[in-house]
Amino acid sequence: MSTADSIAGLSDSLRGTLKPLIICLSRYWGGLEQTAFNDLSDFVSCDLPVRMVCLQDTPLQEEASSLQARYPKLELVALTDRPRDVLDFQFRGFLREQIADEVNLVHSHHTSLLSSLSPWLLSYPRIALLASRYLMASNDKHDLFHRLIYGRLDSLLVTGEALKQNVVETHPIKERRVRVVNPGLDCSRFDPALVNAASRRQSWKADERTVVIGTVGRIHPEKGQEIFLKAAAGLLKDSFTGRADGPPLKFVLVGEEARKTGTPYLQQLQEIVRQFRIEDHVVFEDYDDHIAETMQGFDVFVMPARRESLGLVALEAMAMECPVVLSDAGSAREVVGNQEHGLIFRSDDAFDLQRKLRILVADAELRTEMGRLARQHVVKNYDRSLRLQRTLEIYDRCLRVRQAF
Repeated sequence: MSTADSIAGLSDSLRGTLKPLIICLSRYWGGLEQTAFNDLSDFVSCDLPVRMVCLQDTPLQEEASSLQARYPKLELVALTDRPRDVLDFQFRGFLREQIADEVNLVHSHHTSLLSSLSPWLLSYPRIALLASRYLMASNDKHDLFHRLIYGRLDSLLVTGEALKQNVVETHPIKERRVRVVNPGLDCSRFDPALVNAASRRQSWKADERTVVIGTVGRIHPEKGQEIFLKAAAGLLKDSFTGRADGPPLKFVLVGEEARKTGTPYLQQLQEIVRQFRIEDHVVFEDYDDHIAETMQGFDVFVMPARRESLGLVALEAMAMECPVVLSDAGSAREVVGNQEHGLIFRSDDAFDLQRKLRILVADAELRTEMGRLARQHVVKNYDRSLRLQRTLEIYDRCLRVRQAF
């Protein structure tokens, strides 16, 4: 059976029975939030009723409101404040209202909310509870408190095998309840044959000879942008001193409000650029909706995150036939395979990142071949339809088990 036929069959089966409450309470617009929104969009396009809970005045609310105008079956609930992570009684009242309105599946994109979800759902055995986890855990959670919380969870969705192994080792949850659901990408939107990045490169003052190395992500220490800049400084030093004879280099850092000042970490990044005197070679650019053009404009994409399990932006770059260099902090090896789709560097190690970038800067043919194979890998394993199919299968199974109570 094809993926499309499977999705159609699952949608027919769930239509009229599935009444989910999807919770994503983030003020940012990164991979997690975009994944939650893409899932929401795919659900309503299958004519499934969905209720989304988000925060007021956030990018997610703005995007979901636009979607709601096209799909009447989408209900949007915007909270003014995020509930407390543990035993929020006001949130308990909110949940009771949703249950009274026949919600039968709750899916939180934040495991931190389980402390306020699991206890209140103990008295509702016919309601399925799911959560998604996107980051590696560093602390062991095999204590009584977490055993009670995770004991009520029907399924924990993770974005890769490495994250699944991490969860099984650190969380009190049975392995069979941890399900891998790969991130999903609209490969028809991220298609290098349909995008022209000439204007992007021109705005960066990058000509045809220039090798553009870029990173995309929220401006935050967890994203490791200072590692990116330190590696950039090292590569440029080689060029300035004549130790490396290669093409001109440009480094582009894309993130929310990247051109503004005010946040301590952004100020730290700008100070690094000034200290190394590389202002003419570094571009700070705000995130916008033309990310496909941005990725097409890069010759190499870097994801230096310290905790990211599997970044959506890395898949976007690969879909645009851009070779990637990823931190080994998460599921990078699942993405690059035997490094035929990209390279891996040691997390938090600017010198190792510099070494890996030097390999790709020096070899244009390697960049081209690696990019070609990267797109093939993404199309085969990370298309959004595959994620939708897998998610609906898990929803269907969890509902059937809970309805047997």
